Amino acid sequence: MANNKPKQQSRSVIHRSNIWGMIENVLVQSINKGQLPVAGLILTIMLIIFKLPEERVYDLVVQLFSIASVYKLGGWILFGISIFGWVYSAKSMRRHHTLEIRRLSNERTKLQEKLLNKNLPSSN
Repeated sequence: MANNKPKQQSRSVIHRSNIWGMIENVLVQSINKGQLPVAGLILTIMLIIFKLPEERVYDLVVQLFSIASVYKLGGWILFGISIFGWVYSAKSMRRHHTLEIRRLSNERTKLQEKLLNKNLPSSN
C-alpha cells in the first residue's frame, strides 16, 4: 500500500527565494566561515565613498592610483609574503593532520585491544 501523505518540510530549514533570503544566506555563511568582519569593513568603506561629494571621490581615486604607481613594488612584496605564508600554513596543517591521524589510530588500537582482551600486532 502506498503512503500518499505529503512530506512535511522541516521548520528549521526555510528557503526564501527573494532578495532578503539571499542576503540572509550570505550573512549566515559569512558568519560560519569567519568572513563577516571583512564584509563589514568593505561595506563601511563603500558607505564612506558613497557619502563623499563627487569631486572628493575623484580626488580619492586619483590619489590611490598615484600611490599605487609609486609603491608598485609593494604588491610584489605582499605577493611574496603571501606565498611564503601559504607554504608555511600548508606544511603546518599537514603536520597537525598527520599527528591527529596517528593519535586517532593509537586510540582505535587501544580500544580494539581492550575489547578483544589481547594485544594486536602493529601494522607499521
